[in-house]
Amino acid sequence: MDRREGNNSFLELFTVAASVDFMVRDCKSAVDVARVLSVSDQAEIGLTRLAAFIHEKRTGDRDATTAMLALKPHGALVDIAPKWKVDEASTFAQSEHQRRERAKSKQQGGGKGSSGKGGKGKAGKG
Repeated sequence: MDRREGNNSFLELFTVAASVDFMVRDCKSAVDVARVLSVSDQAEIGLTRLAAFIHEKRTGDRDATTAMLALKPHGALVDIAPKWKVDEASTFAQSEHQRRERAKSKQQGGGKGSSGKGGKGKAGKG
């Protein structure tokens, strides 16, 4: 993003980056920087905001961008259940959808079972 675009995003991202920079300005080594960043919630919020912005610019994926944020915007449709529970429910829903589609296909006569077997049976008998 170019600052000449004159939008609020540049100002917000610049402020976030500067805030993180101020948090680590007195660190004497990379180990000190890593220590400060590992215990600072403000640094995590800022860095994940920057990472999410870069990801969205690179991929255009807004859902992934929202998922990356340390703080979700009000009104964002995000899961609050643990990831394993969401994954389990998603897998179950996909399996059930596929099962229903197979059942619907068989009812409509498009399945391999009814039309395929009947034709072979008649040909074999006579």
